[in-house]
Amino acid sequence: MPNIPICNGLKITLSPHQKCSDLQLEMTCFLDGRLDILISGFHSVQKKGYEIHLTFESGYLQKYPELSLVQTLGFKVHQYQQGSALSCRIEPIADSIFEYTEAQPVLKEMMLESLALQILFHALEDRKDCDKTPCFHCRFLNIPSEKQKIMQARVLAMIHLSEPLSIPALARAVHINECYLKKGFKELFGTSIYDFIQQERVRKAKHFLSSSRISVQQIALELGYSNTSNFTNAFKKLTGLSPTEWQKISDKEFA
Repeated sequence: MPNIPICNGLKITLSPHQKCSDLQLEMTCFLDGRLDILISGFHSVQKKGYEIHLTFESGYLQKYPELSLVQTLGFKVHQYQQGSALSCRIEPIADSIFEYTEAQPVLKEMMLESLALQILFHALEDRKDCDKTPCFHCRFLNIPSEKQKIMQARVLAMIHLSEPLSIPALARAVHINECYLKKGFKELFGTSIYDFIQQERVRKAKHFLSSSRISVQQIALELGYSNTSNFTNAFKKLTGLSPTEWQKISDKEFA
């Protein structure tokens, strides 16, 4: 994939990347005034993972006096990963960069510079606001029918704990955009869909452990884990105890 010098002081490097379900962004400010933005994403239509590296040299940024805040942000590296308020705004822009570098259309360099500046603007704005401003796209939750879709997705996730539905499958089931589903779920319930499913599986496991005498292996199978080891690791990660240890403590408390 290409390494594209767009103009003096701005460069875009595009390379393949493993598939990731959530866009990730890392912004690095260097002492010499250079600013790097590294984005990892997955193009859902072309089914390709990509990594976009934007390099803004200090000389390029001097064209925009209002960006002097880059020098005073007080950070070297800032990461925005799963659940970031940036994802809804930046994901379609990053996809467009991927598409333009692949297709090589007329006026490519002009368009790529415009897209790179949009990403820079959103990243700096988000950093400056320190996440005080809610994601613009979460305003759709003010529409009762859209909010209801998120609630329905939560119910479906709980029903299918033994065979968890993927985010694309949940989005299709309730007729909502995947990005809106992830952002809306986080906004309403304070956790990601993945973490919610793990928490609910452990909650159900606790119920089995305290109210029945079925084996840990049977519980693991009932909750859809491929083996007992995976179940034990997931349970211990959230509770700090193995299923057997938790059951012993539970038995003592209710003895």
